[in-house]
Amino acid sequence: NIEAIAQEGTKRNSRNGKLSADEGRAASIPQYFAMSIGDWESEDFQNPPKGNFKRPTTSYDLAEFGALLGYSGTKMASIMVETVGAIKNALKKAIDLTEAQGIEDREREHIELCVSLIQTECEYLLSQADGVPEMSELL
Repeated sequence: NIEAIAQEGTKRNSRNGKLSADEGRAASIPQYFAMSIGDWESEDFQNPPKGNFKRPTTSYDLAEFGALLGYSGTKMASIMVETVGAIKNALKKAIDLTEAQGIEDREREHIELCVSLIQTECEYLLSQADGVPEMSELL
């Protein structure tokens, strides 16, 4: 989503004359936002789960996925920790690249919301990674 904002900002600003944030958003960005933020805890999103809002991913789900790939529970937990670490490291760079596009306050607020969601999901996955070795023994 952050990368989409940066790309759309570049596209908007390369046109003859700059568009305001509202004009640019109306022209192109909503297609990206529609699948990235929503009330994923509401029944509308969860029954049945839709898009990328399918939750929760449990320790058991991660253990089962790891087993399909041939990984032990310990290896899968380690992969999850590494993956979350990579996401957190890349997040700062993505934010910096987006800020360099000259975004406006409304866009910044949206990015802060996206970052908050990403960080929350990362912490959730880390908490689930702790239980993967135990769950893999139950498969």
